[in-house]
Amino acid sequence: MKFLKDFSGLILGVLILTASAYAKPIFQYHLAAQSVQKSAPNPEVVPAAKPFENARQVRYEVKIVEVNRSSLQAKGIQFETLAGGLKVALQYGGNNTVSELSQVLQWFGSQGDANILAQPSLLALEGETSRIQIGDRLPVAVPASQSSGSGTILWKLDYIDSGVILRLKTLAVGSADVVAELETEVSHIRGWTSTQAGSFPILSTRKAEAVLRMSFENSAVIAGLIDENEYNTQSGLPLLSDLPLLGFLFQHQKLERQKSEILILVKPELAS
Repeated sequence: MKFLKDFSGLILGVLILTASAYAKPIFQYHLAAQSVQKSAPNPEVVPAAKPFENARQVRYEVKIVEVNRSSLQAKGIQFETLAGGLKVALQYGGNNTVSELSQVLQWFGSQGDANILAQPSLLALEGETSRIQIGDRLPVAVPASQSSGSGTILWKLDYIDSGVILRLKTLAVGSADVVAELETEVSHIRGWTSTQAGSFPILSTRKAEAVLRMSFENSAVIAGLIDENEYNTQSGLPLLSDLPLLGFLFQHQKLERQKSEILILVKPELAS
């Protein structure tokens, strides 16, 4: 019996030694595979460029002014914007002077001869467009189709923008100047027209489009957008001018023409 126990113990020891002898190389191979994986270089990851990361931003200070030329002419004042638009030649009382445009507009405003229509401040990234509108959306009737049998025109309702519309696109930005595309539209209701679909407004529009190269130190000026309106004014003696049949004898009608001009001043600066 003792011999059998010693023999079984001997066999069990041999099996354990054999198993450990075979397990050790497998463990070594596993470590070798891990070391190979860790030593392999990882591929370089290039971060994606953020949109507009290098785009610079420009702030535009815009002033849109309407000058009443007819009122100035009635006062004996003649003015003309010179080359570049920053200077104005004035003729008043036989004197000829050249003044800064900003000072002249301020003086015109104090006399009631200039009206600031809009004075927005816009920010635009390089290559992007900024747009602002100050006004109303007016309904208009547009012919949609015509019935083949009765000849009746079918109308549909559409809307158009009115007032002051300004669009600025920054094309290129330098260290001292900027190139920008400017589009300005100024419109107002001149009258009304009647159609089968109803009465709708008639718009008078002044529009300017330009590509400008502007210095950060000075303003750019667009001038010459002149409009002329006719007004029929009526005056008369109190009470007598209201008499039926004979009232026209005590009335006075006058056709007046009013001429105005739109000036657009743009001053850019590099935003931080």
